[in-house]
Amino acid sequence: MAKGIVVTGGHAPKAQLTIKARSDWTVVAADSGLEWAHERGLRPDAIVGDMDSLRDRSLIDRYPEAEVHRYPRAKDETDTEIGLSYVWDRGIKNVTLVGGGGGRLDHLIGVLRLFEREIAPERWLTDNEDVWLITDSTDFRTQPGETLSFFAVGKDTATMKSTGLRWNLDGLSWGRGDIGVSNEAVDRTVSVQMLSGRLLLVRALGTVVEL
Repeated sequence: MAKGIVVTGGHAPKAQLTIKARSDWTVVAADSGLEWAHERGLRPDAIVGDMDSLRDRSLIDRYPEAEVHRYPRAKDETDTEIGLSYVWDRGIKNVTLVGGGGGRLDHLIGVLRLFEREIAPERWLTDNEDVWLITDSTDFRTQPGETLSFFAVGKDTATMKSTGLRWNLDGLSWGRGDIGVSNEAVDRTVSVQMLSGRLLLVRALGTVVEL
């Protein structure tokens, strides 16, 4: 299945990230996200952004096969938005965002707001968090005692069912702004079935993460 990976600036995973990239995956490095991609041996198909936080711009020249799209600093979209638009414009819906953690609060909120949109990333990896957008029925491998937090996102009220949680989500009706912080897994698998709306799941980043 075609997949998009957008690596952006900010704090990205320091854990051992297992990347089994396939030829039909599209990898985009947004600004200083190129540094992380380069360190992990992830070759970008496109390099985008204003490059204002890219410390070593000679890195761009190491990927002559990549499309390079430079933008002025004064622009309406963030570099992250530009990277995401690149893959979405090519019909790729399964997109993982890597980076964007820590740093300025406005940038962090800006990334969170992306999940309020009709088209949003399916997954977001920061240096400490593994974030998933739940829109349908989803199963997660967990460890008993693991902390899992849920947030309603999008314009529609979130109603859902779940198994494997200490405080199950059955019968709840969450609107925008409602939260379920610090729930807990009681089994090795947690299942969430959305009846309406969408949830954002935030969990700690594992020591080994596979895309």
